[in-house]
Amino acid sequence: MKLSAVFCVAMISSAVANASDNRIVVSASSAKGTSAVAIDVVSDGSVSAFQTFLHFEGVSDKQIDLSGCLSNLPKDMVGRCDFSAGKVVVAVYSPSITALPAGLTPVGVIKLVASPSAIRATDGDISNTKGESVSSLVDVTVN
Repeated sequence: MKLSAVFCVAMISSAVANASDNRIVVSASSAKGTSAVAIDVVSDGSVSAFQTFLHFEGVSDKQIDLSGCLSNLPKDMVGRCDFSAGKVVVAVYSPSITALPAGLTPVGVIKLVASPSAIRATDGDISNTKGESVSSLVDVTVN
């Protein structure tokens, strides 16, 4: 629970500083040999889909728990988190083409029983309700 509180503070601080931009916010923290990676989206009110690849260097499939990866998604959004070859693919969309509300929307948390040597994001894409790409920004913060 303490890790969750740390993530919330870090994510809100980052989101408030960049509230005018559509972006994916990834915040990682480690304690006692475990790590947690929170995923959030900052939206201007037009975002209806997003995806990114999160690379966890030095982590195997037995060391990662994706069960909470999309646990906080709004009910009108669906998606997948899959791990393969050291990376998690996060893909989320609205089947009804509904936009996320403006501001910070929590997506979920990835848990690791190891501390990765590095975490990075690639291929970020955020789309609006018209299917247009509106951003590729992914902020990664490791505490």
